[in-house]
Amino acid sequence: MICYPLSRPDTTTYRNVMKWLRRLKVPIRAPTELTKLVLLANGSPDDIVVTILAHKLDGREVVGIVKPERYLRESVIRELLSLIPHIPFVKRVVVVIDQERKRLEELRKDIEEHMRSSRLSCKLISSKHRIWVYECQHIQGSIGLIVIVNGLNYHRYSQHTIEDHLLEVAKALGVDVDRHLRQHNYNPKATWRSLTKRERDKVFHGVCRVDLSKLQGRRPLTAVNGGGRRLNRS
Repeated sequence: MICYPLSRPDTTTYRNVMKWLRRLKVPIRAPTELTKLVLLANGSPDDIVVTILAHKLDGREVVGIVKPERYLRESVIRELLSLIPHIPFVKRVVVVIDQERKRLEELRKDIEEHMRSSRLSCKLISSKHRIWVYECQHIQGSIGLIVIVNGLNYHRYSQHTIEDHLLEVAKALGVDVDRHLRQHNYNPKATWRSLTKRERDKVFHGVCRVDLSKLQGRRPLTAVNGGGRRLNRS
């Protein structure tokens, strides 16, 4: 898949996605009919990782990627109804969100509460640890919704975020991650920010080269291209 940014050109998400499309030497073209959309609940570096992994999974199909400006975390679900009139051909939406300090059950409950308050009638059809697949009905039809929760079940991290995964890649590439973790009380976000730009770029390029088959059990983002049971379409 090729991610195409739907955020405003003056946003960090737009700049990050476009920069990495150029680095990956991906032809940048505006899609005519989007059928998939990635909704970022946290922002960066999620936008970069999704752009890289989407391209690795399948470099042909164009998908939209957006970080809502009005909502954060679980509340990004509320953005769906305002987006739907502008993306009439989208049949699947992937929400990428950090677990942070919440239990997975608590996070799912909060997300489903936002679904109900947003007038989305959603039925959970598949749940596999950090990947939840819903079939949702709205006033204009139906849409498949996949929630992907970032984080690793490692107790040493004070919270669970996409940076967990990036720090593990950094460690495999020889970066002294443990020293940075100790200095930042094992907070993965603060630890990631403490790495030099050169070290962070090294990690991103490592993600470009990684064998995704080795990450299936630890990288829920591989579900961007599918995720759970196939959704039925009439």
